[in-house]
Amino acid sequence: VADSDQVLQMIGYADDGVDYEGEVARIEFQVDGTPGSNDMPGRISFQTTADGAAAATERMRITSGGNVGIGTTSPGALLGVQGDGLFNSNLTSLGVVQALSTFQSTTGNDLILRARGTNRDILLQVAGSTLMTVIGSTGNVGIGTTSPGSLLAVAGIGYFTGNIGSGTNVFNEAAYTNAQTLR
Repeated sequence: VADSDQVLQMIGYADDGVDYEGEVARIEFQVDGTPGSNDMPGRISFQTTADGAAAATERMRITSGGNVGIGTTSPGALLGVQGDGLFNSNLTSLGVVQALSTFQSTTGNDLILRARGTNRDILLQVAGSTLMTVIGSTGNVGIGTTSPGSLLAVAGIGYFTGNIGSGTNVFNEAAYTNAQTLR
């Protein structure tokens, strides 16, 4: 046998009103790599037939490396999902959850990022650079700094439109230019 050879196939058929050749689903066991002496890498392909279709299409795969792909035939991690995913409950991670596109709430509810434990920080990073930090033990928020020493710490130049208030002091953008410092 060689890579991609099929060694077992289970197919479910049903009567579609014309004959018993209406394929419902199939599971295929295939060689997943180059076999050798006492070495037979395998994968399992799960396929279903969509409404209006005549043949099954692969929906999920378990590779010889143990990776599970949903909507992809080449998952690059333990779980690879190509396309939209919906969690009706919580998504819990003890490591990193990565999105190549967007995390969003599609139900109109708030999107909550929660760090379990009191000493866990939340970091907003882009291309490995931390843009914003929330310190779990204090609640301090840092923009442009990873160690904010006050409730809000901004490292760099900030721009505000409208008024900025501090106690009884109110500052407005017309009174200060970019070259001036607001203290």
